[in-house]
Amino acid sequence: PDYSRLSCSILPTFLDSCDIECERNFQMNPLVFSKKTRHICLADGTWNNYIDDSVLQCNPTKCPRIVPSVGTFVNCSTSNDLEVGAVCRFTCMDGFKFPGGQEVQEKVCGENGVWSPFEKAECVPTTCRPYVGPELSSWNCSGMGFGDTCWATCPAGYV
Repeated sequence: PDYSRLSCSILPTFLDSCDIECERNFQMNPLVFSKKTRHICLADGTWNNYIDDSVLQCNPTKCPRIVPSVGTFVNCSTSNDLEVGAVCRFTCMDGFKFPGGQEVQEKVCGENGVWSPFEKAECVPTTCRPYVGPELSSWNCSGMGFGDTCWATCPAGYV
């Protein structure tokens, strides 16, 4: 197939083998599950593991599509196929941040079809410190995150 290398003797005979291997940054289609396949010449002159060229194909290695978590924007260098070398940049929406405090995180599609670094780029909600109001007041808050609200209650006779 295209984008492959064939390695075998010039005139294969019984029990000789031929290896078909995809070139760098290519992988065999998912029906084969391998970067390399070996075929052995049988006693009757046929090959074991014979796979028709319409099935045996070397396709560009791709990383899986990224589904951003809540509060996370992702922008990739390629719009359609996430092939080897594609770079995706992650940023957080207002009210969210990366736990490590970074402004941007990047991932690169590796030759093995895995994003690197492997850790998930996930923004978490920004939290606020507890609100300390005037003396004698009590506070109720809907939460401690971005957009949450707090309201004060004063004891009787105080405003």
